Amino acid sequence: MVTEKVNVEAPEYFRKFRCKCGDCRTVCCQGWRITLSEGEYTRLMQLQCSGELRGILNESFTVFDTPTEARYAFITATEGGKCRVMDSEGWCRLHKECGESVQPAVCRLFPRSVKPGDVTEAVCSGACERVIEMLMETDGPLRFVTETLEVSAAPPDAGMDEEQRSRRRRCMEIWQEAGVPHTERLSRIGACIGEPYRADAAELYAHGLLLLRELGLHSGSLHALAERITAWEAPADAESRAKERLPGMERYLENILANHMYFVQFPYAGDGIPPTEAWDGLYGVYALLHAVAVHAACTGENPEIAFADGIAAALRCAEHTDFYHNAHIVLRGRRR
Repeated sequence: MVTEKVNVEAPEYFRKFRCKCGDCRTVCCQGWRITLSEGEYTRLMQLQCSGELRGILNESFTVFDTPTEARYAFITATEGGKCRVMDSEGWCRLHKECGESVQPAVCRLFPRSVKPGDVTEAVCSGACERVIEMLMETDGPLRFVTETLEVSAAPPDAGMDEEQRSRRRRCMEIWQEAGVPHTERLSRIGACIGEPYRADAAELYAHGLLLLRELGLHSGSLHALAERITAWEAPADAESRAKERLPGMERYLENILANHMYFVQFPYAGDGIPPTEAWDGLYGVYALLHAVAVHAACTGENPEIAFADGIAAALRCAEHTDFYHNAHIVLRGRRR
């Protein structure tokens, strides 16, 4: 694998991230289809390892009916949705016996993401519970630094023009403006990119429930939690009760959404998605996270843990599916 040293812009926490491995409450690979390139599949089929691991590897991979070089095979999950290569203590047997370098790239790198461009960016997906915990531990707004990292060599990327970079910076500045209610911040971001709809605090929880019903119930990572939240009869004072049981909730959500915006490069959050439609997606992400946060804070035996686990599950759906496009379709009729 060819690597090179590059300067990247990254959140301060990026360098400190370490996988929790066996200490993770919900492993990031659960409920997802993990794919391998043809080269990775061939290498693992020829890997020199113990007889026990060889037997597990021989039973763990399935070649796609129409494989490509980049998407050649996938790891067949257990009935419980877990990776077959994982042991009973939550450790990857490949990593444990042969070292991290032999793992498929997605397992080795996740939740880290490096996006090349005029300015190369590095960030972690919020789909990982440890990333959420680190964002909860961050005091004050999310801050960015320049790091020198050794990363896989990537083809040149035209990147964004100055107008796009300026719009991204402005949206982030608006979101991290202290003392302004979250719904007002979302409304100001909308105005910045040409979306006139004003986020309404009274409608926010209802929109979160709507997205949980329409999208969360069909998500492998979010289904069980979506069922619990949509069946929950929230008390009239749920919002104030949540803030009382989880005093840091608003600050947590601020940092988590800022990280999400940087991860998806909002408002350029996908090929062909206009910025005004991306605002629907961003509003939808916040509504989803807000509903999850209120439920976790009000019902969790340990609100901090319930919050971290719920938010990570929600972001597995929001950051690794067509959530922005689907949220736009679900929410487009909400405007008054």
